[in-house]
Amino acid sequence: MPTDALIWGYFGPNQRLLGPSGEVVPVDERAYRVARTGHRGTESVLIPRERLQPNARYSIEVTAEGDATPYLIHFVTGSGPAGEPPAPPTLLSSERQIGSSGDRWVDLYFQGVPERGLILFGISGDPALGSPSEPTSVEDFFVDDPTLPLEEIQEGPTVEWTADDEQWVSAGIGLCRLWPNGAPDILNARFAALDIAGNFSGWAEVPLEIPSAAEAQVVADAERAAWAEEAAEADRVAAANLAMLADRPSSGACTAAPARAGGMSALATLALALTAALRRRR
Repeated sequence: MPTDALIWGYFGPNQRLLGPSGEVVPVDERAYRVARTGHRGTESVLIPRERLQPNARYSIEVTAEGDATPYLIHFVTGSGPAGEPPAPPTLLSSERQIGSSGDRWVDLYFQGVPERGLILFGISGDPALGSPSEPTSVEDFFVDDPTLPLEEIQEGPTVEWTADDEQWVSAGIGLCRLWPNGAPDILNARFAALDIAGNFSGWAEVPLEIPSAAEAQVVADAERAAWAEEAAEADRVAAANLAMLADRPSSGACTAAPARAGGMSALATLALALTAALRRRR
């Protein structure tokens, strides 16, 4: 951890940064805008007011709501600051995906994001259409007063896709995925890498393409047809087993044990259980 590190993801009255001797380290509370499914929100950042001591042990004290006992998250600083900004992220590959219920997205695989301790920021838009207000540093994303209501901090650069512990990010339409409202299936995006100190790499242009709604519908129709075929097969197997039971002789050495009063034989129960199990798969 560099001595000029920012503390990402911790914010509020129940979190404190503690120094090597347990002293409270003064910090500024900031936040950056992020897009979420159906709305926009913020993620928190604590910025120490003074550079941290080198080769020292620090703690983030977190007290959960309603819990009187805090827990500590420890980290150790390195010998100095982070140094030069990272290089812009390199896209290794992209894979278009279609899931159930019409989900459609693209998985983007970048080089060396978690291995180098970097944070990935992605925004939609074409860099050729940039303006003087185009984000050029992490400061451009920060909200000065994170205590303001969300509706008052909507305006400004917003992170649409982000990752820190994975080398891939998913963009698209579906559960827990994001795609700009009203955007076409093909658009240009920009991705930047930040180190833990907030040093900004600059932008890399990344084209995004998700499967079309028509392609997703073909997959959904095929899945529904497969489910219907499985259900029909389950009904056929159950009917065949019940018919086999009906054809069995009612007496003799090989006669199946009679069902108990009010119940069915084990084979009939198995047939119905198989039907129910296959239907649940739908």
